[in-house]
Amino acid sequence: MVDSPFSFGEAYVPPAPFPGQSKQMDDPSLKCLPGGVIRSSVHGNSHADTTTFDHYCEFVRGQIAAGSSVRMKRLEVWHQEFVFGFITTLEAKVSDGQIVEKTFTNMGSHHHGEYQKTVIELAEDEHIVRVTGRSGTILDRVEFQSDMGTSWTCGGSGGAEFKLLAPEGKQLLCFGGGQNGHIHFLYGYFK
Repeated sequence: MVDSPFSFGEAYVPPAPFPGQSKQMDDPSLKCLPGGVIRSSVHGNSHADTTTFDHYCEFVRGQIAAGSSVRMKRLEVWHQEFVFGFITTLEAKVSDGQIVEKTFTNMGSHHHGEYQKTVIELAEDEHIVRVTGRSGTILDRVEFQSDMGTSWTCGGSGGAEFKLLAPEGKQLLCFGGGQNGHIHFLYGYFK
């Protein structure tokens, strides 16, 4: 463990480099994580055709900096033997009480034919605190558990097991990852 570069004073374990990279590509932005937000390790692999997404950098960071509280409201997972994609809705409560919602669609192009769609609607006081799954060259399976004990399983049985456990008292805020035909790799942000 190294001392935290953030003002909240927690010890911080730097995340693993993104797949296919020899150094951490996000080192400069780690200092930008306000309010105790921690990024998990990365699971899966990058490919020559991978395009990346990061809900924290695209929406959450600015909302937290503006004093808003942010939570995951809804998550839709498209899957079969692999995870094809996510549709994620985040909700920010701004300081004047107004609600701002942002929906991200991170969908691979290989979801032809039959697939399953698992919809996770979180109650206002419910949060995802555990994300586990299996990954190899792509994300094979992902499982979610809420702090109310509800769980959801999406995908197949290939790959090696991984765990994204929320540090005590923290919850899953949003995702980042890589995609093309499927979800290639995934990481989470916890607050």
